[in-house]
Amino acid sequence: MHRRGGKKSEETEDLPLHSGKNGSKVKTKRKEPMKFTAGSSYRRAKQMAIMVKYLSYSIFMLIVIIVLILRFDTKDRLRPKVVNLKNRVTGNSQRYTDHPRVQTLFQENGKKGVVNGDYYVFCTVSDLQPDETYVGKGRSSISAQDALRIAQAQLPRKTNPYPYVKIDIVTGIKRFQDYNYYSELGNLPSRWFGLSLNWDDDWVFLPEEVHANALVDKHMFLRWERIGLYAAKSGRSEGSFSLPDFSDDGTVIDYVDVFHTESVMLDRSSTQPKPTTVPDANALVLYHGHRTYSLPELVDNNGLLLLNHAQDAARYLAQSVKDSGRQVYKYHPRSDYEPFGYNMARHAGSLYAMSLAYRNFSDDYLKESMRLTLTYLTKTIEDCPIPNTAISKMREKKAKCSVDHETKEAFKISKLGVNAMTILAICEYLDVFPSISETIKGNLLQVAFQLARYVQGSWMDGSRLIHKIRLDKATNNLLDIDLDYVVRSHYGEVSFALARMVALAQKNRWTILLKDQEDWLEMSSSVAFLMISHDMELDEPDFPFDHWLLYAVNELDTLLPETRYRKYKELFFQYATRSVQIAHRWQTGEEENPDDLDQVGIFYDDLSSTSTAIKSEGLCAIFPILKGEDRIHKMAQDTALLSLKYQLQTQYQAETAMYMRNPPRILGGFASSVVSSEMRNDATAHNVASLLCMAQHASNHRVV
Repeated sequence: MHRRGGKKSEETEDLPLHSGKNGSKVKTKRKEPMKFTAGSSYRRAKQMAIMVKYLSYSIFMLIVIIVLILRFDTKDRLRPKVVNLKNRVTGNSQRYTDHPRVQTLFQENGKKGVVNGDYYVFCTVSDLQPDETYVGKGRSSISAQDALRIAQAQLPRKTNPYPYVKIDIVTGIKRFQDYNYYSELGNLPSRWFGLSLNWDDDWVFLPEEVHANALVDKHMFLRWERIGLYAAKSGRSEGSFSLPDFSDDGTVIDYVDVFHTESVMLDRSSTQPKPTTVPDANALVLYHGHRTYSLPELVDNNGLLLLNHAQDAARYLAQSVKDSGRQVYKYHPRSDYEPFGYNMARHAGSLYAMSLAYRNFSDDYLKESMRLTLTYLTKTIEDCPIPNTAISKMREKKAKCSVDHETKEAFKISKLGVNAMTILAICEYLDVFPSISETIKGNLLQVAFQLARYVQGSWMDGSRLIHKIRLDKATNNLLDIDLDYVVRSHYGEVSFALARMVALAQKNRWTILLKDQEDWLEMSSSVAFLMISHDMELDEPDFPFDHWLLYAVNELDTLLPETRYRKYKELFFQYATRSVQIAHRWQTGEEENPDDLDQVGIFYDDLSSTSTAIKSEGLCAIFPILKGEDRIHKMAQDTALLSLKYQLQTQYQAETAMYMRNPPRILGGFASSVVSSEMRNDATAHNVASLLCMAQHASNHRVV
């Protein structure tokens, strides 16, 4: 079968399974015993070297194959189960056609059949357990209701009704005639669509099936191998239609239809709190497969809806913590696979987010997950030298830093951002659990204090920070400073971590941290002033939105005395104001993209859930210092609230999780974007912080 060239897909977990090359076996036949002469010894050594070479190569290939098997899981990754039209069974007895929201769906979209004059309806039922999602499909020339009855008849009988039911009706079709292996779908108005290769033989795939099984790549080429595999697994290959082998470049199939659907989700579970403003709250109209909310719904009832979503996200973070305290950093829901790699800064950031959540939801499971996360984090902390030995007052002081043990180099490394986030995580944890034992509290405060010393010793001449150092693996002595390694976000992280540490120390009277609080505040404000002065000189397209700096600005506005830091505080306010104005101008509004509403709320045309969440997170952080400026304050609120419309569409809820391989594992977590299934713990952590902050201010925000 031919394969296309071109760039590799950005979602590597969805690539087809690879097979290793077969190495040829070499067999040497010896006719007579080797004589022990100088020449024969040389020949024997040479032959032994060749044998060792091939043995090493074989072992290497075996290791590669094992890694590939582990990395590209060969288990059945295809979801959901689809019941073939030809194997119809007596179905579920629930009459979904009688539901008022379903009737409305059909009244609005079922006036005319679009599949050669017929109505085509899907009915998906699930209890959100692995292997327990089923899709029935019905086609009728009579009515959409009749098509639904046919689809429902295919579903397995269940004593108790399925708690989650999703109904889709096909509403529009675009046909690509004489489609071959190298054809592409071209520029469609949206990437959310279903596929039909043959309506009569059931080669029809819901948009959710296309997305969950990656049947189309990012360049809009069909993945024929995956389509064939999925069709076989779901029973579609039993009809008269089958895919050609495409061995001839001229081979085509009659057509490929791209279709759109309108959908309703019936949520019969009792565990999902519903907002008071949603009529008939157990039935939700979906857009591109996920639920959407109006702006008034987001702030209704003092932000109860936002708190519910934040709680679900916090539970996802909690269940992603392993017994060792290590988290599931990345996860691919399509294949139920956790890739290699880890990030300690985001590990600490997740603990920070869980601490924020625990203030609102006291949960024993969350508490234990936080303890395990902190334990794993503290195991990375070791004695470290002060990075900048030129600071005379720091030269003889002891410090600690978080050390990366997973580096493959002959040395250990420590990154500034990890140390700053660790300070923040420890202090927030201690603030949430004030009754923790004095011994544990004292040890953690001592660690935070010495981490702060390390961060303080990273300040070079008041003009830059040392972002990364290398340490001897045996002695932890400083080998060198990597001045080429610079991460812009480290400035904001350092400024906020030190300022927040002082604020919490004052609140809880942590004496060990209060004795040097002036030094911490001096560095925090100086780092913030340095970066903000730089950013304010940039043109608007180059102006970076730094949520950590905005967090720092809010803390410093309260902590810094007016008389001494008036110049700083004036600049900080100007920076906050400009951040609001630029974010507002670069946000996609509802009127700008009416044909693709799931992009409303993003910034700079960036679909990243994390990128959108940090905007609302940063804007919400500066609400308090903007209260004196009504116009800017309202602009910040409106911009942050609109971004939530997009953020919540990237959260895995029943309607999106049911089509993935392991639904209970992903519920509440956030995908990278509306077009990507990949999950990373920092995406969920930032969304938790954003939702909690916006819920806190919801009572002050009224949408007209």
